[in-house]
Amino acid sequence: MNGVTTGVISMVQDVSEKKAIEDCLEFLTFQKWDVMSNSFFDAITMYLAEKLDFEYVFINKVLPQTGTAQSLSYCKNGKIAPAITYNLKETPCENVYGKELCVYPDKITELFPKDIGLVKMEAESYIGQPLWDSCGSPIGLIVLTSKRKLKNISIVKSMLNIVANRVSAEIERTGIEDNLRKSEFFFKESQRVANIGSYSTDFTTDTWESSEVLDQIFGIDKNYYRSIAGWLDIIHPDDKEMMNSYLIDEVINKHSLFDREYRISRKSDGETRWVHGFGKVGLDKDGTVISLIGTIQDITERKEAEFAVQESEKQVRMITNNIPAYISFVDNNLHYRYVNKNYEKLCGLTSQEIIGKHIREVLGEEYMVSNLENIQTVLSGKEVFYENTITTKVGENLYVSVACIPRFDNDGKVMGYYVFSNDITQRIIYEKALRESEERFQKVAESAEEWFWEIDTKGMYTYSNSVVENILGFKVEEIVGQKYFFDLFDPDEKEL
Repeated sequence: MNGVTTGVISMVQDVSEKKAIEDCLEFLTFQKWDVMSNSFFDAITMYLAEKLDFEYVFINKVLPQTGTAQSLSYCKNGKIAPAITYNLKETPCENVYGKELCVYPDKITELFPKDIGLVKMEAESYIGQPLWDSCGSPIGLIVLTSKRKLKNISIVKSMLNIVANRVSAEIERTGIEDNLRKSEFFFKESQRVANIGSYSTDFTTDTWESSEVLDQIFGIDKNYYRSIAGWLDIIHPDDKEMMNSYLIDEVINKHSLFDREYRISRKSDGETRWVHGFGKVGLDKDGTVISLIGTIQDITERKEAEFAVQESEKQVRMITNNIPAYISFVDNNLHYRYVNKNYEKLCGLTSQEIIGKHIREVLGEEYMVSNLENIQTVLSGKEVFYENTITTKVGENLYVSVACIPRFDNDGKVMGYYVFSNDITQRIIYEKALRESEERFQKVAESAEEWFWEIDTKGMYTYSNSVVENILGFKVEEIVGQKYFFDLFDPDEKEL
């Protein structure tokens, strides 16, 4: 009453949760862990284990396709333990992942008796905090278990809520970095396997950068002077002028795509290699070319194979052009793909006038109708042989023997067929003349009064006129092909 102190009134407030939160924020803000290793997750689990007094602390990433959790860090009795993997089914973690924070203050093993991990830990309490990525998708969970009944639940929840955001961000970041590393690995591997290198050219600085595979293709190291002049110096001397003109006239001046095959002289050993360069220009606001980005592939093996095929085709063409036969190849749509010189002469057309045309356009509708069955047969995969009469461009009739041979692809499907035709006109004429001669002979022989006969080299009768019946009493059919010359002699006269 008179200003004399008669007592003290005091108020006590529990700030344990506030201090814990402040300490947690300070830890997350100022702790200098190595973000390029796993020490961040290890530091978090050890911090939570120590501050919240838990024997077991996990930071888990979940694989949704398998329903399993993989520990990114596992703190066991204050020390980092080897990572573990377990299935979420029939564990308390199943109620946490993708759902909400779950607290089981006691009797956790009684509630989840099939969770062998908890049983082995002799766990009594459990608390789990779900983790989400920036898109709101579940990615994992933080788990704390203890052999004792859970206390200070409010503080644990608050700290887990704070830590969860930072841990989620770190899991997402490491995931992105892992994907980038994998993407870079697969990109490099695909370049290596396909022997494709990439480059980026800056025309404003007259420099270009190259991938590791492109360096191997060019045979250069990191110290090589990567300029336009340096690129031209790699190009084979016989192609250098052509490629310089192409770069300037087509790519830079016309803004065309860079798409050209050319030779290089590999710097490391001087070997000539074939490459296919591809690229697209970049323009500034004034439409001036300032960059060129693209790929270069070593195509030496392909080019050598092409040259080998060309040489083989050249030899085949030389052979077929000198064979006295009419040779062509027709695809399964009945369009010509190859004809030799004699076939050109037969049709009175050049190969350029025949190749690509339907056989109806070259040989006419009458040929198509009369040979339709043969064409259908060979396209079914069977060989066809026949003789035919054709009329040349100049109106000459020729007799030809024809062989149609199907060609199959790797899957056994008919790609088309080869046609081999031989001129048999002279043979037909000779055969006709021979038949006519034989017919004349038979008329003369049958009208004669004498016996005319013919035997082969073995003495077998091959012909006889009917006079034999008057002379020997044998019918023609009884001796031709049945009797030998001496069979008609008296046995005593054979020796003579």
